[in-house]
Amino acid sequence: AAAPPPPSHDVPPPPSPQPPAVSGGPPRLGRANSLVPAPSSKLLVYVPLDAPDDLDRNWAWHYMTAQKQLTGDMADLDKWKTVDGFEKHTALVYGLLTDSKEIFWALLRTFWNDNQAIKDKTFQGLHALVDIRFLRLAPSCRVNLLWLVEQCIHDSVNVDALLIVLMRYVGVTCADAEPNLLEWLVRAVATPAIWDSIVPHVAFTLLSILPELYATKPLKATKNRNHGMVQDIMTFLVARVDGAPDVAAKVAAAISALIKLGMMRNLLPLVDYLGEYHPALGKQCQAALPLHFTPRPPGNIYCTCYVRTTGASLYMVYV
Repeated sequence: AAAPPPPSHDVPPPPSPQPPAVSGGPPRLGRANSLVPAPSSKLLVYVPLDAPDDLDRNWAWHYMTAQKQLTGDMADLDKWKTVDGFEKHTALVYGLLTDSKEIFWALLRTFWNDNQAIKDKTFQGLHALVDIRFLRLAPSCRVNLLWLVEQCIHDSVNVDALLIVLMRYVGVTCADAEPNLLEWLVRAVATPAIWDSIVPHVAFTLLSILPELYATKPLKATKNRNHGMVQDIMTFLVARVDGAPDVAAKVAAAISALIKLGMMRNLLPLVDYLGEYHPALGKQCQAALPLHFTPRPPGNIYCTCYVRTTGASLYMVYV
């Protein structure tokens, strides 16, 4: 058989492997598997791969609809009363949080005075915002939200339920969020009517923070920046408890609940701290709440002993 012909030099070489396409990460898919842009918002802070928030989009839509119908004159109360096709209270709250709080607060207050149902719906929306989305609020919106609560307190609008929801975040945001939620809470509940209605919740919240304030460093450490905050909390509680046996009983019950739940072992570190750094305040605490603020008798050491065994060894741990 004849030998095969030599390969032709005119045949192009096989294609070399092509480099993979540069990818910026997995695409974000919508409900219909279509590419969607990353959410942008004036109300909430989003991180990559976050889906758009329904409440955020809903509130923004009502606000933008109001802008279109009012043709830019957002402070005109008469125009607000004539337009329709959107939720006015929702648009006003969104504008208060993201735009001009003074203008929209004045309008919102007027609508509340005229319609209790609108007022109720407004707080339902605020509860939904705070309960799930408080930590995701843009910093400026968080400031405006707390300002709104302060205005409600000043105008004797009942915000007890909203304050209770806010208190859930005191421990989480103690050192991170601005404004400091713990310091804000102590200032906000300074109004006697507000304090009296939610005293168990406030006492429980403030006292539950104390172990966290001296968890990383002993209170006696000179560089512990929580000195002032601890003393402010106790001064606030003593001022409210002093001369009010019913309030003192509620605060004592809150302390007992914290100890029972394991959120606070005891108050002995706090008692020792007050005795050394603020004796006058320590005596006030002892007089107001003797069940939990009795100092250690001289020469006695309070401890709990646990016995553990490891193989043939036995050792004791004192706490």
